[in-house]
Amino acid sequence: MTANKKIENAKNRGIVKDLDMCDELLNHFYEVISKDDGIEVWEYSDEEIIMEAEYVKSRYEDQTWSWGYALAGHEGRESQKMAQKEYKEINKYLKKWGKK
Repeated sequence: MTANKKIENAKNRGIVKDLDMCDELLNHFYEVISKDDGIEVWEYSDEEIIMEAEYVKSRYEDQTWSWGYALAGHEGRESQKMAQKEYKEINKYLKKWGKK
């Protein structure tokens, strides 16, 4: 297999494509960690992607983070509804791709 084909296969992995199932997870990968690490999102292993998704989920479950605070309803109903939507999206992603 050529190097270009390997790169194309990595970019087209379902676990990478499905990041768009969750706006917050997609944003986290493209705007935060891939920039910090200096690599493309598709260069992360499946395990690294799952670990990061679990980390993002944990931020919703911890009320010391703003996402958790919003999920608990402390920032008003609109923020809570958005946080609930994002939390459900992350759970759906993890259900599909998480540890089996």
